[in-house]
Amino acid sequence: MTKNQIRYISQKDKEELMNTIDKEVINVQIIDGRDIQTLEQLLVKMAIAYKFPSLEYNLDGFIDWMSDIDQRFNENEFVLIIDNYDEMMKNQLDEKRMIMSIFVESILYWWDEECVECYNGKRIDFNVYLVNSWEYLSKKIYYELTDHQKCDEKISNKLNNSD
Repeated sequence: MTKNQIRYISQKDKEELMNTIDKEVINVQIIDGRDIQTLEQLLVKMAIAYKFPSLEYNLDGFIDWMSDIDQRFNENEFVLIIDNYDEMMKNQLDEKRMIMSIFVESILYWWDEECVECYNGKRIDFNVYLVNSWEYLSKKIYYELTDHQKCDEKISNKLNNSD
């Protein structure tokens, strides 16, 4: 049994995943990150995708509804795919990181651990796939390498100047 988690994948990986998922048994929701530039837009998209009985514009309500989705669907496994994740909330990166933390610490944790007590030992699979463009991934890797090189240069310069 694999723990629920968030995975970064490419568009090609997504296509392969979609070919292997049995949509008769697994609830798959796909949202486009390009359509989500604010926290409120994300909450609305999730409310529509997971059929929240009412729209909550706060994170506590969002977490509550996400821990009750099995009552609105017959499936025992859920997959959320966020296409163009690199474009989602691109000007609100702190809120974007906060949402991903909520998924890991509250929602995925709930379906991995907490729900077992409520559902007679039944664990629910809920995995999130963040689809990024290769361009984004390659830039991210490049900047991480560049930042390490700059850091190494600064350390080297400090060591050389401290003599």
